[in-house]
Amino acid sequence: MSLTEQLASLGQVADMAAKDAALYEQYVPSLLELASRPEKELQQWLADFLLDALASVLALEKRRELALKALTVVDKLLNGEPKTPILLSALIYPLVFSAVSLNPKLSSEWSTLTSLKERITSIWSNDPSPSVEIACIKFAQQLVLVQSRGQSGPADPRLAARSKPSAEANMSMVPPNHPLIHRSLEAEGQGSLDRLLGNLTGDDLSHDNQKIAEPIFTATVFALAPILKQRPEYGNRILQTVLAVDPVAMETKFTSKLAVRFCEKSLKMLVTHCLRNKIHVQLRHRMERFLAEVGRKRPAPVDDHVTKRQKTEEPTTNASTPTPVSMSTTMPPNADSYSALFTLIPANDPLVAFDARTLPQQLALQIALTGLLSVDEAVLRSRVGVVKQRWDNWQQQEKAKEEAKKSRSESRDIQNRRSESRDYRSGSREDDDDERDDSRSRGRAQSHNTGSRSRSRDVSMESRDSPVSRDSSLDSRVSSDYSQTETDSAVTFQLPPPEPLSESEKLTAGTEIVSRFLTQKDVAVATAKSLDIQKNAISKLAINEWTGGSWMVILSRLLSRGLAYDPETEPADSLKVQLSTHIRNQLLNMATTAFTANFEDVMTWLNEEWYSELIRYGKVTPATSVYYEYASRIMDTLVQTIDPDNWKYFIRLVGELPELDYGLVSKLKHLLIDPDRSVIGVRSLKYLIMLRPPTRDYCLDVIEEVYQENESLRGGFKQVLGKYRPLVVEGVERKMLEVKKEEASEEPKAQVKQEQ
Repeated sequence: MSLTEQLASLGQVADMAAKDAALYEQYVPSLLELASRPEKELQQWLADFLLDALASVLALEKRRELALKALTVVDKLLNGEPKTPILLSALIYPLVFSAVSLNPKLSSEWSTLTSLKERITSIWSNDPSPSVEIACIKFAQQLVLVQSRGQSGPADPRLAARSKPSAEANMSMVPPNHPLIHRSLEAEGQGSLDRLLGNLTGDDLSHDNQKIAEPIFTATVFALAPILKQRPEYGNRILQTVLAVDPVAMETKFTSKLAVRFCEKSLKMLVTHCLRNKIHVQLRHRMERFLAEVGRKRPAPVDDHVTKRQKTEEPTTNASTPTPVSMSTTMPPNADSYSALFTLIPANDPLVAFDARTLPQQLALQIALTGLLSVDEAVLRSRVGVVKQRWDNWQQQEKAKEEAKKSRSESRDIQNRRSESRDYRSGSREDDDDERDDSRSRGRAQSHNTGSRSRSRDVSMESRDSPVSRDSSLDSRVSSDYSQTETDSAVTFQLPPPEPLSESEKLTAGTEIVSRFLTQKDVAVATAKSLDIQKNAISKLAINEWTGGSWMVILSRLLSRGLAYDPETEPADSLKVQLSTHIRNQLLNMATTAFTANFEDVMTWLNEEWYSELIRYGKVTPATSVYYEYASRIMDTLVQTIDPDNWKYFIRLVGELPELDYGLVSKLKHLLIDPDRSVIGVRSLKYLIMLRPPTRDYCLDVIEEVYQENESLRGGFKQVLGKYRPLVVEGVERKMLEVKKEEASEEPKAQVKQEQ
């Protein structure tokens, strides 16, 4: 069979195994002999097949067995193209390491793995090709992860029995007295990490003229990401090195300017990954500053000899001539627009014909900001002074024009008045003369109007012919502003009223607000500023310092007072009832699922409920009280789920509840009966008897019932009942004596019956 046919049949085998991963267990042992064949193609195919087998979805134990079998042929595969065998070794190393840590008898496999590691390290040191060096970087990443301590189990030791064993191989899973794996491997792993970090700084370059290859730099950055996530103890060391890298300053160490851009992009991706996954958050400010600054001073990413567009002409001079500036402080004739006021370019410059309004707004804004940031302050002040002088000169010119126009108008009025007086004195003229005068006056008026229209047409034509005709006149703008102000002053703008919400929309919005309240209560307050209040007003404020719990105070008061209703008159399907029930159920769930974490919030809520009912009704009736309803539900849950280690929180609960009745105190009987939690019940009742006298009778009633019903608990309460209710103790002891006498008198009768 030819080599081509063999590869075709082997390809079919690989396709079948890719569809069913269980076939790898059958195929791998029989195909390992291909490593001894001289054909390089068969060895390459075997390396790829083993790589797919160890990266498949097989169980961890089965992949360990395959790795132990593949370990015997990897050394032979390294004689050919080493890239794929090195990647295969990166998968084999953690699997064989975990197998040896669990079975110290695998000494030959451990020695083979150690020699394989040394050979790959030597290949990495001999300046391999970029593809082989990238594979070595992947192997070094596994060395760092495996030869360091990791989390071998859950952080909570109580969950160790229920949790699955960790599939990660690291030094934490190695017993302290292991005969083969020693703690010195941790130092070797740190050395591999130092070498990876050297790829970023260029410290590992063997020659002064050697350059940092962009693929090697990028592969190193991507290899550091899993180490940052799985080994937090190396986070500070890695990030300090990454944040200190400045590709622009190290431009001479890279192969090209384009490589600088690629390396900057890879660094940005790594730092962004750390920020998003909250890795080493204590360096968050430095990482944000790094992302803001990296690449800002980057040179153009093109080569000096090759440009994106070929130049058609070479400049004749090295220094570019500066743009000419017109420092004239007088406006051009017949130009009264804003563009003419602010333009400092000479009239013969081609830029004058450019219409800046065609630029997109964002681009124009960017150009303006860039120019303002780069301009010299002294130059800017001088140019602004020219514009200011132009404005002052233009105002003086306009003022002079207005005065001249006014004087001409006054002289014309004087002439008109003189002519009218002459006409009045000639009143004795005949009618025909009057008619002729009227016709002459109408002719003068008509000619005057015709002249005015011709002058206006001349002005409009001049404005169209001027190069700045697209801008409006300053006079017209000022007059339009005044007219617009007079028009707007009589109109008051009002927003349209919002559309009324339906009951369902109000309920949905209310539930969302409650969810945000409960979310904000756990947000830490960076700086809690005390309110500026007088000392005699402290007792009148519920919140005199803003903290995370202040949201719960507001929510509790909105619930108990803002949504308060009369249960007898309020419909069950009203918005108040539905929303208040939803809020109380959310708070009840918060109290029962995480009681110790939310203890302060629960007490705030219950106290506000009790106080609101006391203010509204004058007293709190247990039968109809919302406070008693939810306090009872909380007690029912806690007496069944409270952890014995949290007995202090339970005693605080019964001690800080604003009011207790027999119904709440009697729920402690469940704790007394439970052997694991009886201590909590005994301590709670003794606490109430000593420090809450109003509840003493309720507690003594409960103790008396338990004392009479449960003989095993009498020892703990005999002293308390003997102090407050000695007759109960005497009565119980009297009954016990009578029972013993009856039992003693019945024993002889029972013996006589047995003898008969």
